[in-house]
Amino acid sequence: MVYNTGLWIEQDNPKKSVIIQQQIPELQPNQVLIKLVHFGLTTNNITYVGLGKKYQYFDFFPTTETHGHKDHANIPVWGVGVIVKSTHNHLKTGERIYGYFPITQFYILTPNRVSPSFFDVLRPQLPVDRYVYNQYFRANGDPEFSLKQEEHMMIYRPLWTTSFFLEDFLTVHQFFNSDQIIISSASSKTSYCLALLLQNSKKNKKVIGLTSKNNLNFVNHLGLYDKVVTYDQLEKIDSNLKVVYVDVAGNLELNHKIERYFQTNLMKLISAGMSHFESGQKPTFNPTVSNDERFISFFAPSWIQKRFKESKNELIVKRKVAWNQLLTFADRYIKLTFVYGPIETEQIYLNMLNGHVEPNQGFVISLFDNNAKL
Repeated sequence: MVYNTGLWIEQDNPKKSVIIQQQIPELQPNQVLIKLVHFGLTTNNITYVGLGKKYQYFDFFPTTETHGHKDHANIPVWGVGVIVKSTHNHLKTGERIYGYFPITQFYILTPNRVSPSFFDVLRPQLPVDRYVYNQYFRANGDPEFSLKQEEHMMIYRPLWTTSFFLEDFLTVHQFFNSDQIIISSASSKTSYCLALLLQNSKKNKKVIGLTSKNNLNFVNHLGLYDKVVTYDQLEKIDSNLKVVYVDVAGNLELNHKIERYFQTNLMKLISAGMSHFESGQKPTFNPTVSNDERFISFFAPSWIQKRFKESKNELIVKRKVAWNQLLTFADRYIKLTFVYGPIETEQIYLNMLNGHVEPNQGFVISLFDNNAKL
């Protein structure tokens, strides 16, 4: 009998986590059993947790009521796995896969369409625009898959994709006629990936990073922002210039300060993350209930779907160039930190949730022990 170890959280209180064990069921026809070798854990995953109910991130991998754990949820992560058992004619054991998984040792997928570069799965419980999460990329056919850069891919590819299409969103809208672009949580990977991408498109606009005092030196060292300001020093930014504010922190109090400080010169407030997690905090601004058209939520999958219909080939070329640029940058500034086992994984998750990790760390995690054959 083979058991599977995983990490669950309470949906309404993600600071409460539990390590669970479940029996692995027998495969049905046309299924694959994936051994999740390792995965990345970043503040991007904290955003998934913070918006788990609102954007249905908790619905990707529904939990069962095991050992009395009701109303729990899986934390979605991006990782690399190996097919260890298959009943599918076109997917063989030993094949390496990159995609969206729960924090677990093993997971069963039921492929739908299979191509040389990827396969997808059906998740009818989710909206159509979530399709980007339903694709699993095959190492031998995916042009962005490299064994040498596998760790960087798990950490950066998901949040870099958000940053890439956020920069595209800003460019398409001509930066909403702003003079400066302010990005909160400037030390987070989503934020500085966006700042890196803006180097090629900002023209004469200033890119300003907002960060904490603890992370000020790190953000300055990155060299990506024209100016770096701590959260308590908004007055150092010229309020007479028009501004687009990209909110990656998801800090409601900070956003109200931004709104009051810039007043009519705040052209857009774009909610793009929740790196400053507070248990029970709701998304900063919800455009469905806000009467102010300046406040919008950026949801990357919807924008990706729209833009691929318009300019897919052009975006693929641009994306490849930008990805290579990021890898060169990441090697200089990010220290890979390897974590093994469920107990250590749980601790890293809680540390990240509470903001107790260093910004220069990139966590590559496996629920298997260090000496396990992966």
